[in-house]
Formats: sequence, C-alpha cells, structure tokens
Amino acid sequence: MRDIEVRTIKKRFLVRPNNDEQEKVLRFIDARPQISGEDANDIELPLSDKHGFVSVTFPGGYVSEGTSIHLLSDLHIFHFNETRREFPKATLVHGASIKTANGYTLIVGEKAAGKTTLMLRLAIAGAQVVGDEHFLLAADCSIPRPRTLRVKEGTLNFLPDRYAKIIRQCASVGDWYGSRIFSVPPDQFGNLWVLGSAPVCNVVIIRSNHGGRSKIRSKSRDFLLERLLENAILPSGDRLCGFIRLRQLCQSCNGWELSLGDLDEAEDLIYRMMQH
Repeated sequence: MRDIEVRTIKKRFLVRPNNDEQEKVLRFIDARPQISGEDANDIELPLSDKHGFVSVTFPGGYVSEGTSIHLLSDLHIFHFNETRREFPKATLVHGASIKTANGYTLIVGEKAAGKTTLMLRLAIAGAQVVGDEHFLLAADCSIPRPRTLRVKEGTLNFLPDRYAKIIRQCASVGDWYGSRIFSVPPDQFGNLWVLGSAPVCNVVIIRSNHGGRSKIRSKSRDFLLERLLENAILPSGDRLCGFIRLRQLCQSCNGWELSLGDLDEAEDLIYRMMQH
C-alpha cells in the first residue's frame, strides 16, 4: 500500500492506509502535482482502526471517525479549509485552468455545460490542463488549487476508447445513482502536472449548445465580471478586496463566451483563442 498525498499549495499531508479497502477509497483524493516555488512541509495524518471504523485527528484537534467514505468526505472539507487558511484573502474562482507559456486560461461554466468533457478533449490533444475546480486569486499569487479532475462515468462516452480505458483505471467512488466518478490526475495524458503562480490571460465563459455548433466571441469586461461573480467565493473577512481582485482580473485579461456544441469545433476555437 502506498501513502495518500493530500496536497495544498504549501503543504503535503500524508495519510497511510491500514488496509486495502482504505487505500482504494482514500486514493480518490490523492494528488501529486509539481508546484513551482513551493517547498512543501510534510505532515502526517495517522489513521487508527477503532471498532470497525477508522479515525484520524486533524491539525487543530478535530477528530473524524467513521467509514472510509466518511473520512474521504472530511478530507475534502479539510483540503478546502486548509487552502483558505493558507490564502485567507484570496478569491476562489470555480473553473478549469489551462497553462500556456503566457499564463493561464480559465474555463468557467455552470454544471452540465460540458466543461470537464472539453477539458479532457483538450488534455488528450496535448493542452496542459492543470485544474478543474478552483483558481486562487491572491495579492501575490494566482494559481489553481491542487486537485485531480473529477470525471463522471457518462463523460467517457465522448472520449476515444483508449483514453476511456485509462480513466477507468483511476481511483473512483460511486454517486447516489450508482454511477462512478473518477479521480483523474492531469498527467495521465502525457503532459506534466506543474502548477505555479502566473497571470490569467484569458477567461472563457461556457454556455451549453448541446447538439449545435460551437462558436466563440469576445465579451465586455462588465459581462465577464458579472459571470465571474456568479462563480466565485470571495474572502469572508474582506469581500470588497475580493471583488476588486476580480475586477482587476477582468481589466487585465481577454474575455470570451463559448457556445459549446460540437466538441471538435470547440477544441479548435480554444486553441486559436489562446494564440490570439
């Protein structure tokens, strides 16, 4: 059995499963990106078995006890909260991120718009997709939150069989409907998974157009700010600062709206947009 790494920007929390069942479940949260400029501190979160359940004591004294699935849920909450503690004044934008030589392109869209499917198609085609959850905007840092891509089983129908097979071998958990959700490290498709602080060059707002064509057009800063506010978590202690940071982002990057229909067309449009 191998250790589970719960990685934040500044720390690496190590969980050592006691049996195969624990490893199979907890591997879902395992994430091992390279993070430029950060010398992570290793902190062990020891597990102990008690009356058929598993327990762990988190830094700060909180004790989680229950099944492996219960612990996995608490580890996700801990990972998010730890990120907030590391960057208490950061704004978090919910969206995927692609890294290029010029900086990041953020892809933001509502649920079921097709964001994750598009990210997988781009990663398979060679784009350096590095995140699919939150992007941190802090005073001295802009970087994705380290987390694997979360891929629903139905998404595999839109991928070549070779890559669907790779994803099926990744760690997974079941949802309420009995389908699998896979935890897919971005480096599964041949690119390195390297995170580092860099400017945001483009923000793309996805609007679903399933069954239709894909089109992209530039959008105003006001449109971009409005959409980002709908998909952002502002710092609780200084919401005005978080709003200003979003507005500064909109003023410094290119804003786009992608009508996402045909996936081949969308890939081509995103590549051309990033070279704009």
